[in-house]
Amino acid sequence: MPTVCSLCLWSHTANWMLRFSAVFDVQQGPDSQCKDALRIVTQTKTLGPFCGNKPPPSPISTHSNQVQIYFTSDETGENKGFRLHFETIEKVCQSGVIANSKMTPHKQEYKSGETVTVICDVGYVVNSKGALALSTQFETTCQTTGSWFPSYSCEIVDCGLPQIESNSILELVDVPAQKTQYNAEVQFMCSSEYYKLKGHDTYTCNATGQWVSPGDKADMPKCIEVCGVTSNSISSSGRILGGARASLGQIPWQLLIKSPRRGGASLINDQWAVTAAHVVDGVDESMIKIFGELVDGQESDRTDVLTCERIIIHPGYEQGISSNTRTNYDNDIALIRFKTRVNLGPNICPICLPDVNRVMLEDEQGTVSGWGGTDRYRASRFLLYAHISVYSLDTCRSTPVLPKVGTMIFTKNMLCAGADGKDSCGGDSGGPFILPMLSPAGGPYHLAGIVSWGAPCKDGANKGYYTKVQNYIEWIKNTIKGT
Repeated sequence: MPTVCSLCLWSHTANWMLRFSAVFDVQQGPDSQCKDALRIVTQTKTLGPFCGNKPPPSPISTHSNQVQIYFTSDETGENKGFRLHFETIEKVCQSGVIANSKMTPHKQEYKSGETVTVICDVGYVVNSKGALALSTQFETTCQTTGSWFPSYSCEIVDCGLPQIESNSILELVDVPAQKTQYNAEVQFMCSSEYYKLKGHDTYTCNATGQWVSPGDKADMPKCIEVCGVTSNSISSSGRILGGARASLGQIPWQLLIKSPRRGGASLINDQWAVTAAHVVDGVDESMIKIFGELVDGQESDRTDVLTCERIIIHPGYEQGISSNTRTNYDNDIALIRFKTRVNLGPNICPICLPDVNRVMLEDEQGTVSGWGGTDRYRASRFLLYAHISVYSLDTCRSTPVLPKVGTMIFTKNMLCAGADGKDSCGGDSGGPFILPMLSPAGGPYHLAGIVSWGAPCKDGANKGYYTKVQNYIEWIKNTIKGT
């Protein structure tokens, strides 16, 4: 059994400094392995084993007030051994004791009373008494005990999962596998094919605890509705005045207002529709019945009512005037907000809003649709559509004189359109006039006009007047955003 000799050094207020003399002769084997060995053990580390004829580098600052010195021998050989001097020195603080940080000013060791600033590495923040405040540095002072006070850790930034509303169409891809710490990435998607992602799909957790896009933008992406797309091709069969019967999914943005005043409306996103102001003027939100996903107006009992939460009539529309006396339909536009999000699908999806700077050309062909008067001048049971052309301003300015009403007024907020034997009629009010015209290869379609007014269809004028939607884009967007 080898013989072990030990020496224990202890001090309450100081650390130990060790110095070896030049005489150092501890038995070492021919394979450089120590037969006899010297070890120095402190509270935090072990130095050695030392052997051979070269002393350990002196002085050795142990940075500890407790030191144990062990000498192990196999009691063979005639080596001279070693000579060791030890003394106490003032305790000092070491650098690098706080992981994931650096100290400034930087030194190997610091004396009692010296204060430094600890700066966490990029992507790490100060954990102050268990609270991860987004502070990246703190000051600390070397104590007489050789320790730092205060002493906090630098923990990696954790952004947590992005905040997404519980009923949102926006979703995270593969949530259980998501990592949320600094430099981690998450990916977004829309849960329905009837929406598309606006913005970047991949975000990174940055050093300040935010999820940011590749351009360092913290705004989350959005799922916006796919608009102006039909699920079915356009047929030409059937008989609106001179119109053809639509099939389900052909005009999926078309809504039917059955009561208290019959008319049409157009879905413009998953919670808003637009119609003519005169259709909803004086109508209480709780009384209005709106339906989508149908072409047969008598089958409304087979589809859910779209519950109206609010009706907002354009402030420029003069309310409370009977159609029997009204000569001016300027600003004939209103918004309808639904209580819940419309469940979009192939038979109900929104129409696109037009570009505010789009130029409408004379004779440009579009499509008008609704359940209004037919060539028999009665309300239609089925949704009908007709292809009509945009008329010139001169033609539009030549307004009709309506019986018991007088000469109608044309404004810059209107357009007019029609075709031989084709027009929108009573009951179509509030419905869409879209561009380009419906066709198998057409789309995306946008809402150019809202059926507003015109001469009675039986007069054969074939000229309907429409609210010019592009003049109201700012009002529509601001109203939706502020509601």
